[in-house]
Amino acid sequence: MQVKKLETGVSKLIHHPEHLAKMKFGQVVAPIHVSIWPTVRCQLNCSYCCCRNEDNRDVDSKGNELTLDELKATVDTLALYGTKAIEFSGGGEPTLWPHLNEAVDYIHDKGISLSLITNGLSLDALSDDTISKFSWIRISIQSFNYVQKIKWQRLLPLTKVSFSYIVADNESYDEIKKFHPYCAVEGITTRIAIQRPSTDEREKETEAVVNELGWPFFFSHKEEGQPKACYMAWVRAAIDWRGNFLVCPASQLTKTSEGLIEQSFGLCHINELKDWLENNPPKDLGYRCKFCNCGKEHNDFVDDLIKGVEDVEFC
Repeated sequence: MQVKKLETGVSKLIHHPEHLAKMKFGQVVAPIHVSIWPTVRCQLNCSYCCCRNEDNRDVDSKGNELTLDELKATVDTLALYGTKAIEFSGGGEPTLWPHLNEAVDYIHDKGISLSLITNGLSLDALSDDTISKFSWIRISIQSFNYVQKIKWQRLLPLTKVSFSYIVADNESYDEIKKFHPYCAVEGITTRIAIQRPSTDEREKETEAVVNELGWPFFFSHKEEGQPKACYMAWVRAAIDWRGNFLVCPASQLTKTSEGLIEQSFGLCHINELKDWLENNPPKDLGYRCKFCNCGKEHNDFVDDLIKGVEDVEFC
């Protein structure tokens, strides 16, 4: 059985010509896609967690979870200026955020597409109605035994489901080889990625293993190198549990950050998001991560679009 090749990079951008036109001509526009991390709470402590070095897991401390009112006001702004999709992820585990069902209702009523990345341990916290409003749900798998314990089958009549597995540093490929037959029998598309930051050698090695295993696995490839410019705030931004509007959802995966959200990647607090968007038409923000985890190809494409490409001929 074969599956349609998943769209990545620029192939996703070209579905949004109106948004790209607004970016090119400096109009006020929100990011196409926003990743929201509403809480830092999590049942796990994964070594490869994107926010693994954040030391504020105590949700009793002020500012460690978004409030529902903050979320609603932010969604109003995003909807006003053209955001098409919102993904709940982490950070922490989004299903532990007590307002998730109500937040999903509010976003869905705005006509914004919804998705969820979860560890799958608290799926009972989601109502059937909430699940049905997600375009897709991706479950992060920790091991072969883990995937067998997750009650993911409950989701199938209500939404699209896929798995994700991150190969940690120095980990062998034995684990993904164990649960590959399980995923094949169940017909569940499974994204395999490597812990970031990583090396080019590790990327190529893992990709080769995944390609050999074949369907339903696919490797999440990232183009190596520094982007020519950075426009992610208007393409694929993020909001953390403290309410920071972040330039992208992957800055903490760089070699300089390694699991920590640096203050320099915060553009404003979401209470000021409307003013920030209105006063900041799309432009190169100047970030030059040596390995653009969010998407070098995205940034380079938008840079060429805005600045123009000289002497291009079609043959």
